[in-house]
Amino acid sequence: MGGESVKVCGGTEISDQRVPRKIQLSGERELRDVGVNVSQLQVHVDEETAGESVEDQVSTAISTFHCAEYVRIMAQKFLAKAATFEALKPLVEAQLKLAINTLNDLQARIPMLVEARYKPYRDKCECLRSELASFGSMEIRRCTRLS
Repeated sequence: MGGESVKVCGGTEISDQRVPRKIQLSGERELRDVGVNVSQLQVHVDEETAGESVEDQVSTAISTFHCAEYVRIMAQKFLAKAATFEALKPLVEAQLKLAINTLNDLQARIPMLVEARYKPYRDKCECLRSELASFGSMEIRRCTRLS
């Protein structure tokens, strides 16, 4: 493409080095004189696109680049508005309320969880305690008989 221009994107002519672009941002002022090196655009030729001309491939790559740039600009604008204190405060408060409610539920369930976990051990200890008590009383009787 040395020195020649190619028509892409609805008749826009591009040279082999710089790509002039205009991006309209939903009713706001448009960006002008934003250039990008054609070498930054990657054009992949494989079996499916081998039939397309180089101009079509460059056109596709440039339109993809335009879309990516537009999405980047719109994302920056959205995130600038979404990252403000006023926008984040209700979200953080809602998450804190959810965390507090979850912790309160867990705190209320702790006695039940402890009871469920240690009940078999407690029952076994009570059984052993009663056996020890009966063994102790039998030993006392045996000792009193011997004396």
